[in-house]
Amino acid sequence: MKRKFDWHYLRPVLIIISMTTLITMLMAYFSHAYHAEVQAGYDSEQASYRDIEGKIRDTNEDKYFIEVYSERFKALESTGIFVAEQRVDWVDSLQAAIRSMKLPNVKYEVSPQRLSADDLLRDADSILIYASPLKVEMNLLHEQDMITLLDRLERNVMGRFLVDSCEMKRAEEKFGYYLDRPNLGVTCQLRWLTLSPASSEAGAGV
Repeated sequence: MKRKFDWHYLRPVLIIISMTTLITMLMAYFSHAYHAEVQAGYDSEQASYRDIEGKIRDTNEDKYFIEVYSERFKALESTGIFVAEQRVDWVDSLQAAIRSMKLPNVKYEVSPQRLSADDLLRDADSILIYASPLKVEMNLLHEQDMITLLDRLERNVMGRFLVDSCEMKRAEEKFGYYLDRPNLGVTCQLRWLTLSPASSEAGAGV
């Protein structure tokens, strides 16, 4: 014998179960959407934090390099290498060194300043190097006098200079150390260097 269900009594239960299921599904949906929104906000905040952290790190690195290189720049600046050509000062220092060392028969010639073609500063497009060639011819009693003269110029002259070459030869056919006359003839080719921003090239002296 078939048993007959009375759906009239089951209807409220089924409605409650359906409503509960629907509410659960809606809660799960909105919970997932809220979690996704929170996660997106968190990811955005993390990205902003990493960006700020990177900027702080870059700023600290820039500060470090500024502190490190500012002292080096000040030391280099104190040499006068960024100052415009000081030809009169150079000649005065050279003459003072010659008088102090009592060097006989010293001749010198300073050529006009020109833009250096040497690749002394690679990848420094904003800096131009100018050189003033200087030729010095001198008769010396001893080869150490040449080293002493160059050392005095380096310590007393504003700017920097390079020694391109020094040619030394005997003053007489038979070599000997004499106290009353030169023993060596020396010719040195020097270059005094100055630096200038590339923007000031048009106004630089030649």
